[in-house]
Amino acid sequence: ASGGFARGQAKRSRIDRSAGAVTRATATANASGIAETSAGIWVAAGPGTAPAPANSTSLTLFDAGTLQVKRQAPLPGQPGSDANAGPQLDANASLLWLGYGNHVYRLDPNTGNPLLNQALPGTAVSISLDPTGQRLYVGIEVPSNANGQDRILALDASTGATLASAETGGRGLGGPHVAGAPDGVWVSYATGTMGAVEHRSAVNLTATGNSLRTSNTIHAIVGVGALWLIDGMAQQLTCADPGTGATRTTSPETQPEAFVVDSNGAYLGDPTGVAAMQPPAACRG
Repeated sequence: ASGGFARGQAKRSRIDRSAGAVTRATATANASGIAETSAGIWVAAGPGTAPAPANSTSLTLFDAGTLQVKRQAPLPGQPGSDANAGPQLDANASLLWLGYGNHVYRLDPNTGNPLLNQALPGTAVSISLDPTGQRLYVGIEVPSNANGQDRILALDASTGATLASAETGGRGLGGPHVAGAPDGVWVSYATGTMGAVEHRSAVNLTATGNSLRTSNTIHAIVGVGALWLIDGMAQQLTCADPGTGATRTTSPETQPEAFVVDSNGAYLGDPTGVAAMQPPAACRG
């Protein structure tokens, strides 16, 4: 992909798809989480490891059209002491969840105030709501002095109650990253020599046998009826069946790093910037 928006120019931008106009706003220091609710765009900013510098943690609500600040709230909790993971956000129209340090928090999507929190057996390195909004999946990196492997959890997205828990890979290498799917969750992680992507059941998080071996830079997301694999080391973007992981199409891309997709199209980010793209028909479920 080739991009027209250099990284140094803006860290937060809104792209008008119909006109191609770009609205830019001042970067939020330490920002690592972003999610959209009916109230606007929430950005979570905070350091990855303790101790936290003064005035460096915040939840900020931006107007989705103008990117003007509507509201700011303190970030609850503290960063983890082991994993270098900043705050993680995911949301739909009515739910807003934050994973930070050793907790996940359900937040009021209008104010950012905590409604409930759930302690974790390690540091939250990724979170993902399933498409129905019923389950929240959490990738956890366990402390370096703990026994066992990193874990993934399935929580009730309304109450925070734990529905299932399972060990997985990624320990010491960034932990497991989760992508909620209609029938379960895809988990991607580095192993030290290669990367792995595995599908787990929504019922009890057991492995379904659908798995892939990739490079260590693999990142998986689910959107518009497909599993998308962004692989910077292999320099390719792959769309696959969201249930089996079977490849539908693969395209070469120069050091892809980020990807977002919805029913209107997609954007791919690489070291040169951001470029619009139209996913092939085979990738649309």
